Amino acid sequence: MSLPLPTAPVPNFATPDEAEQGFYESLTQANLDALMAVWADEDEIVCIDPDGRRAAGHAAIRQGWQSIFSGCHHLEIEVMNVMRWQSGLVAIHLVQESVTLFSVPEELTDPEHPNTLVKRNGITTAMNVYVRGGNGWRLVCHQATAQLASIEERIAATTHTLH
Repeated sequence: MSLPLPTAPVPNFATPDEAEQGFYESLTQANLDALMAVWADEDEIVCIDPDGRRAAGHAAIRQGWQSIFSGCHHLEIEVMNVMRWQSGLVAIHLVQESVTLFSVPEELTDPEHPNTLVKRNGITTAMNVYVRGGNGWRLVCHQATAQLASIEERIAATTHTLH
């Protein structure tokens, strides 16, 4: 007879800030189990990535983050400019994320280039929505949007000279 394997305790986030810290720490550590422990134990949870793809429910969110973690060597996120609103059982945080992703490009996965990493940087604006329940504060929605270039940069990129 085999005994059940021990499971990791579910963290009890006392504040929305603690839940948010757990979310971003789990991302930078590429710890999928810790990441999923931040999410509410509800069917109606959603994660929208900067490309607009929507993952609803635990299975879809887990699969999306697993894909991101498996495609990158290292992920760094610095959270800036946090704006917080809280009322009763709901908290909304609007943040900017400075994201640095290190990955190995497929064309360089041969033995001749074993230590080549590609570094990509970006800024996203994200909204995190937390609810308080029996296990403390949990994430129910993470929506990240790629930050657009300045108006001047967009105009310069689309300006054409006619001859």
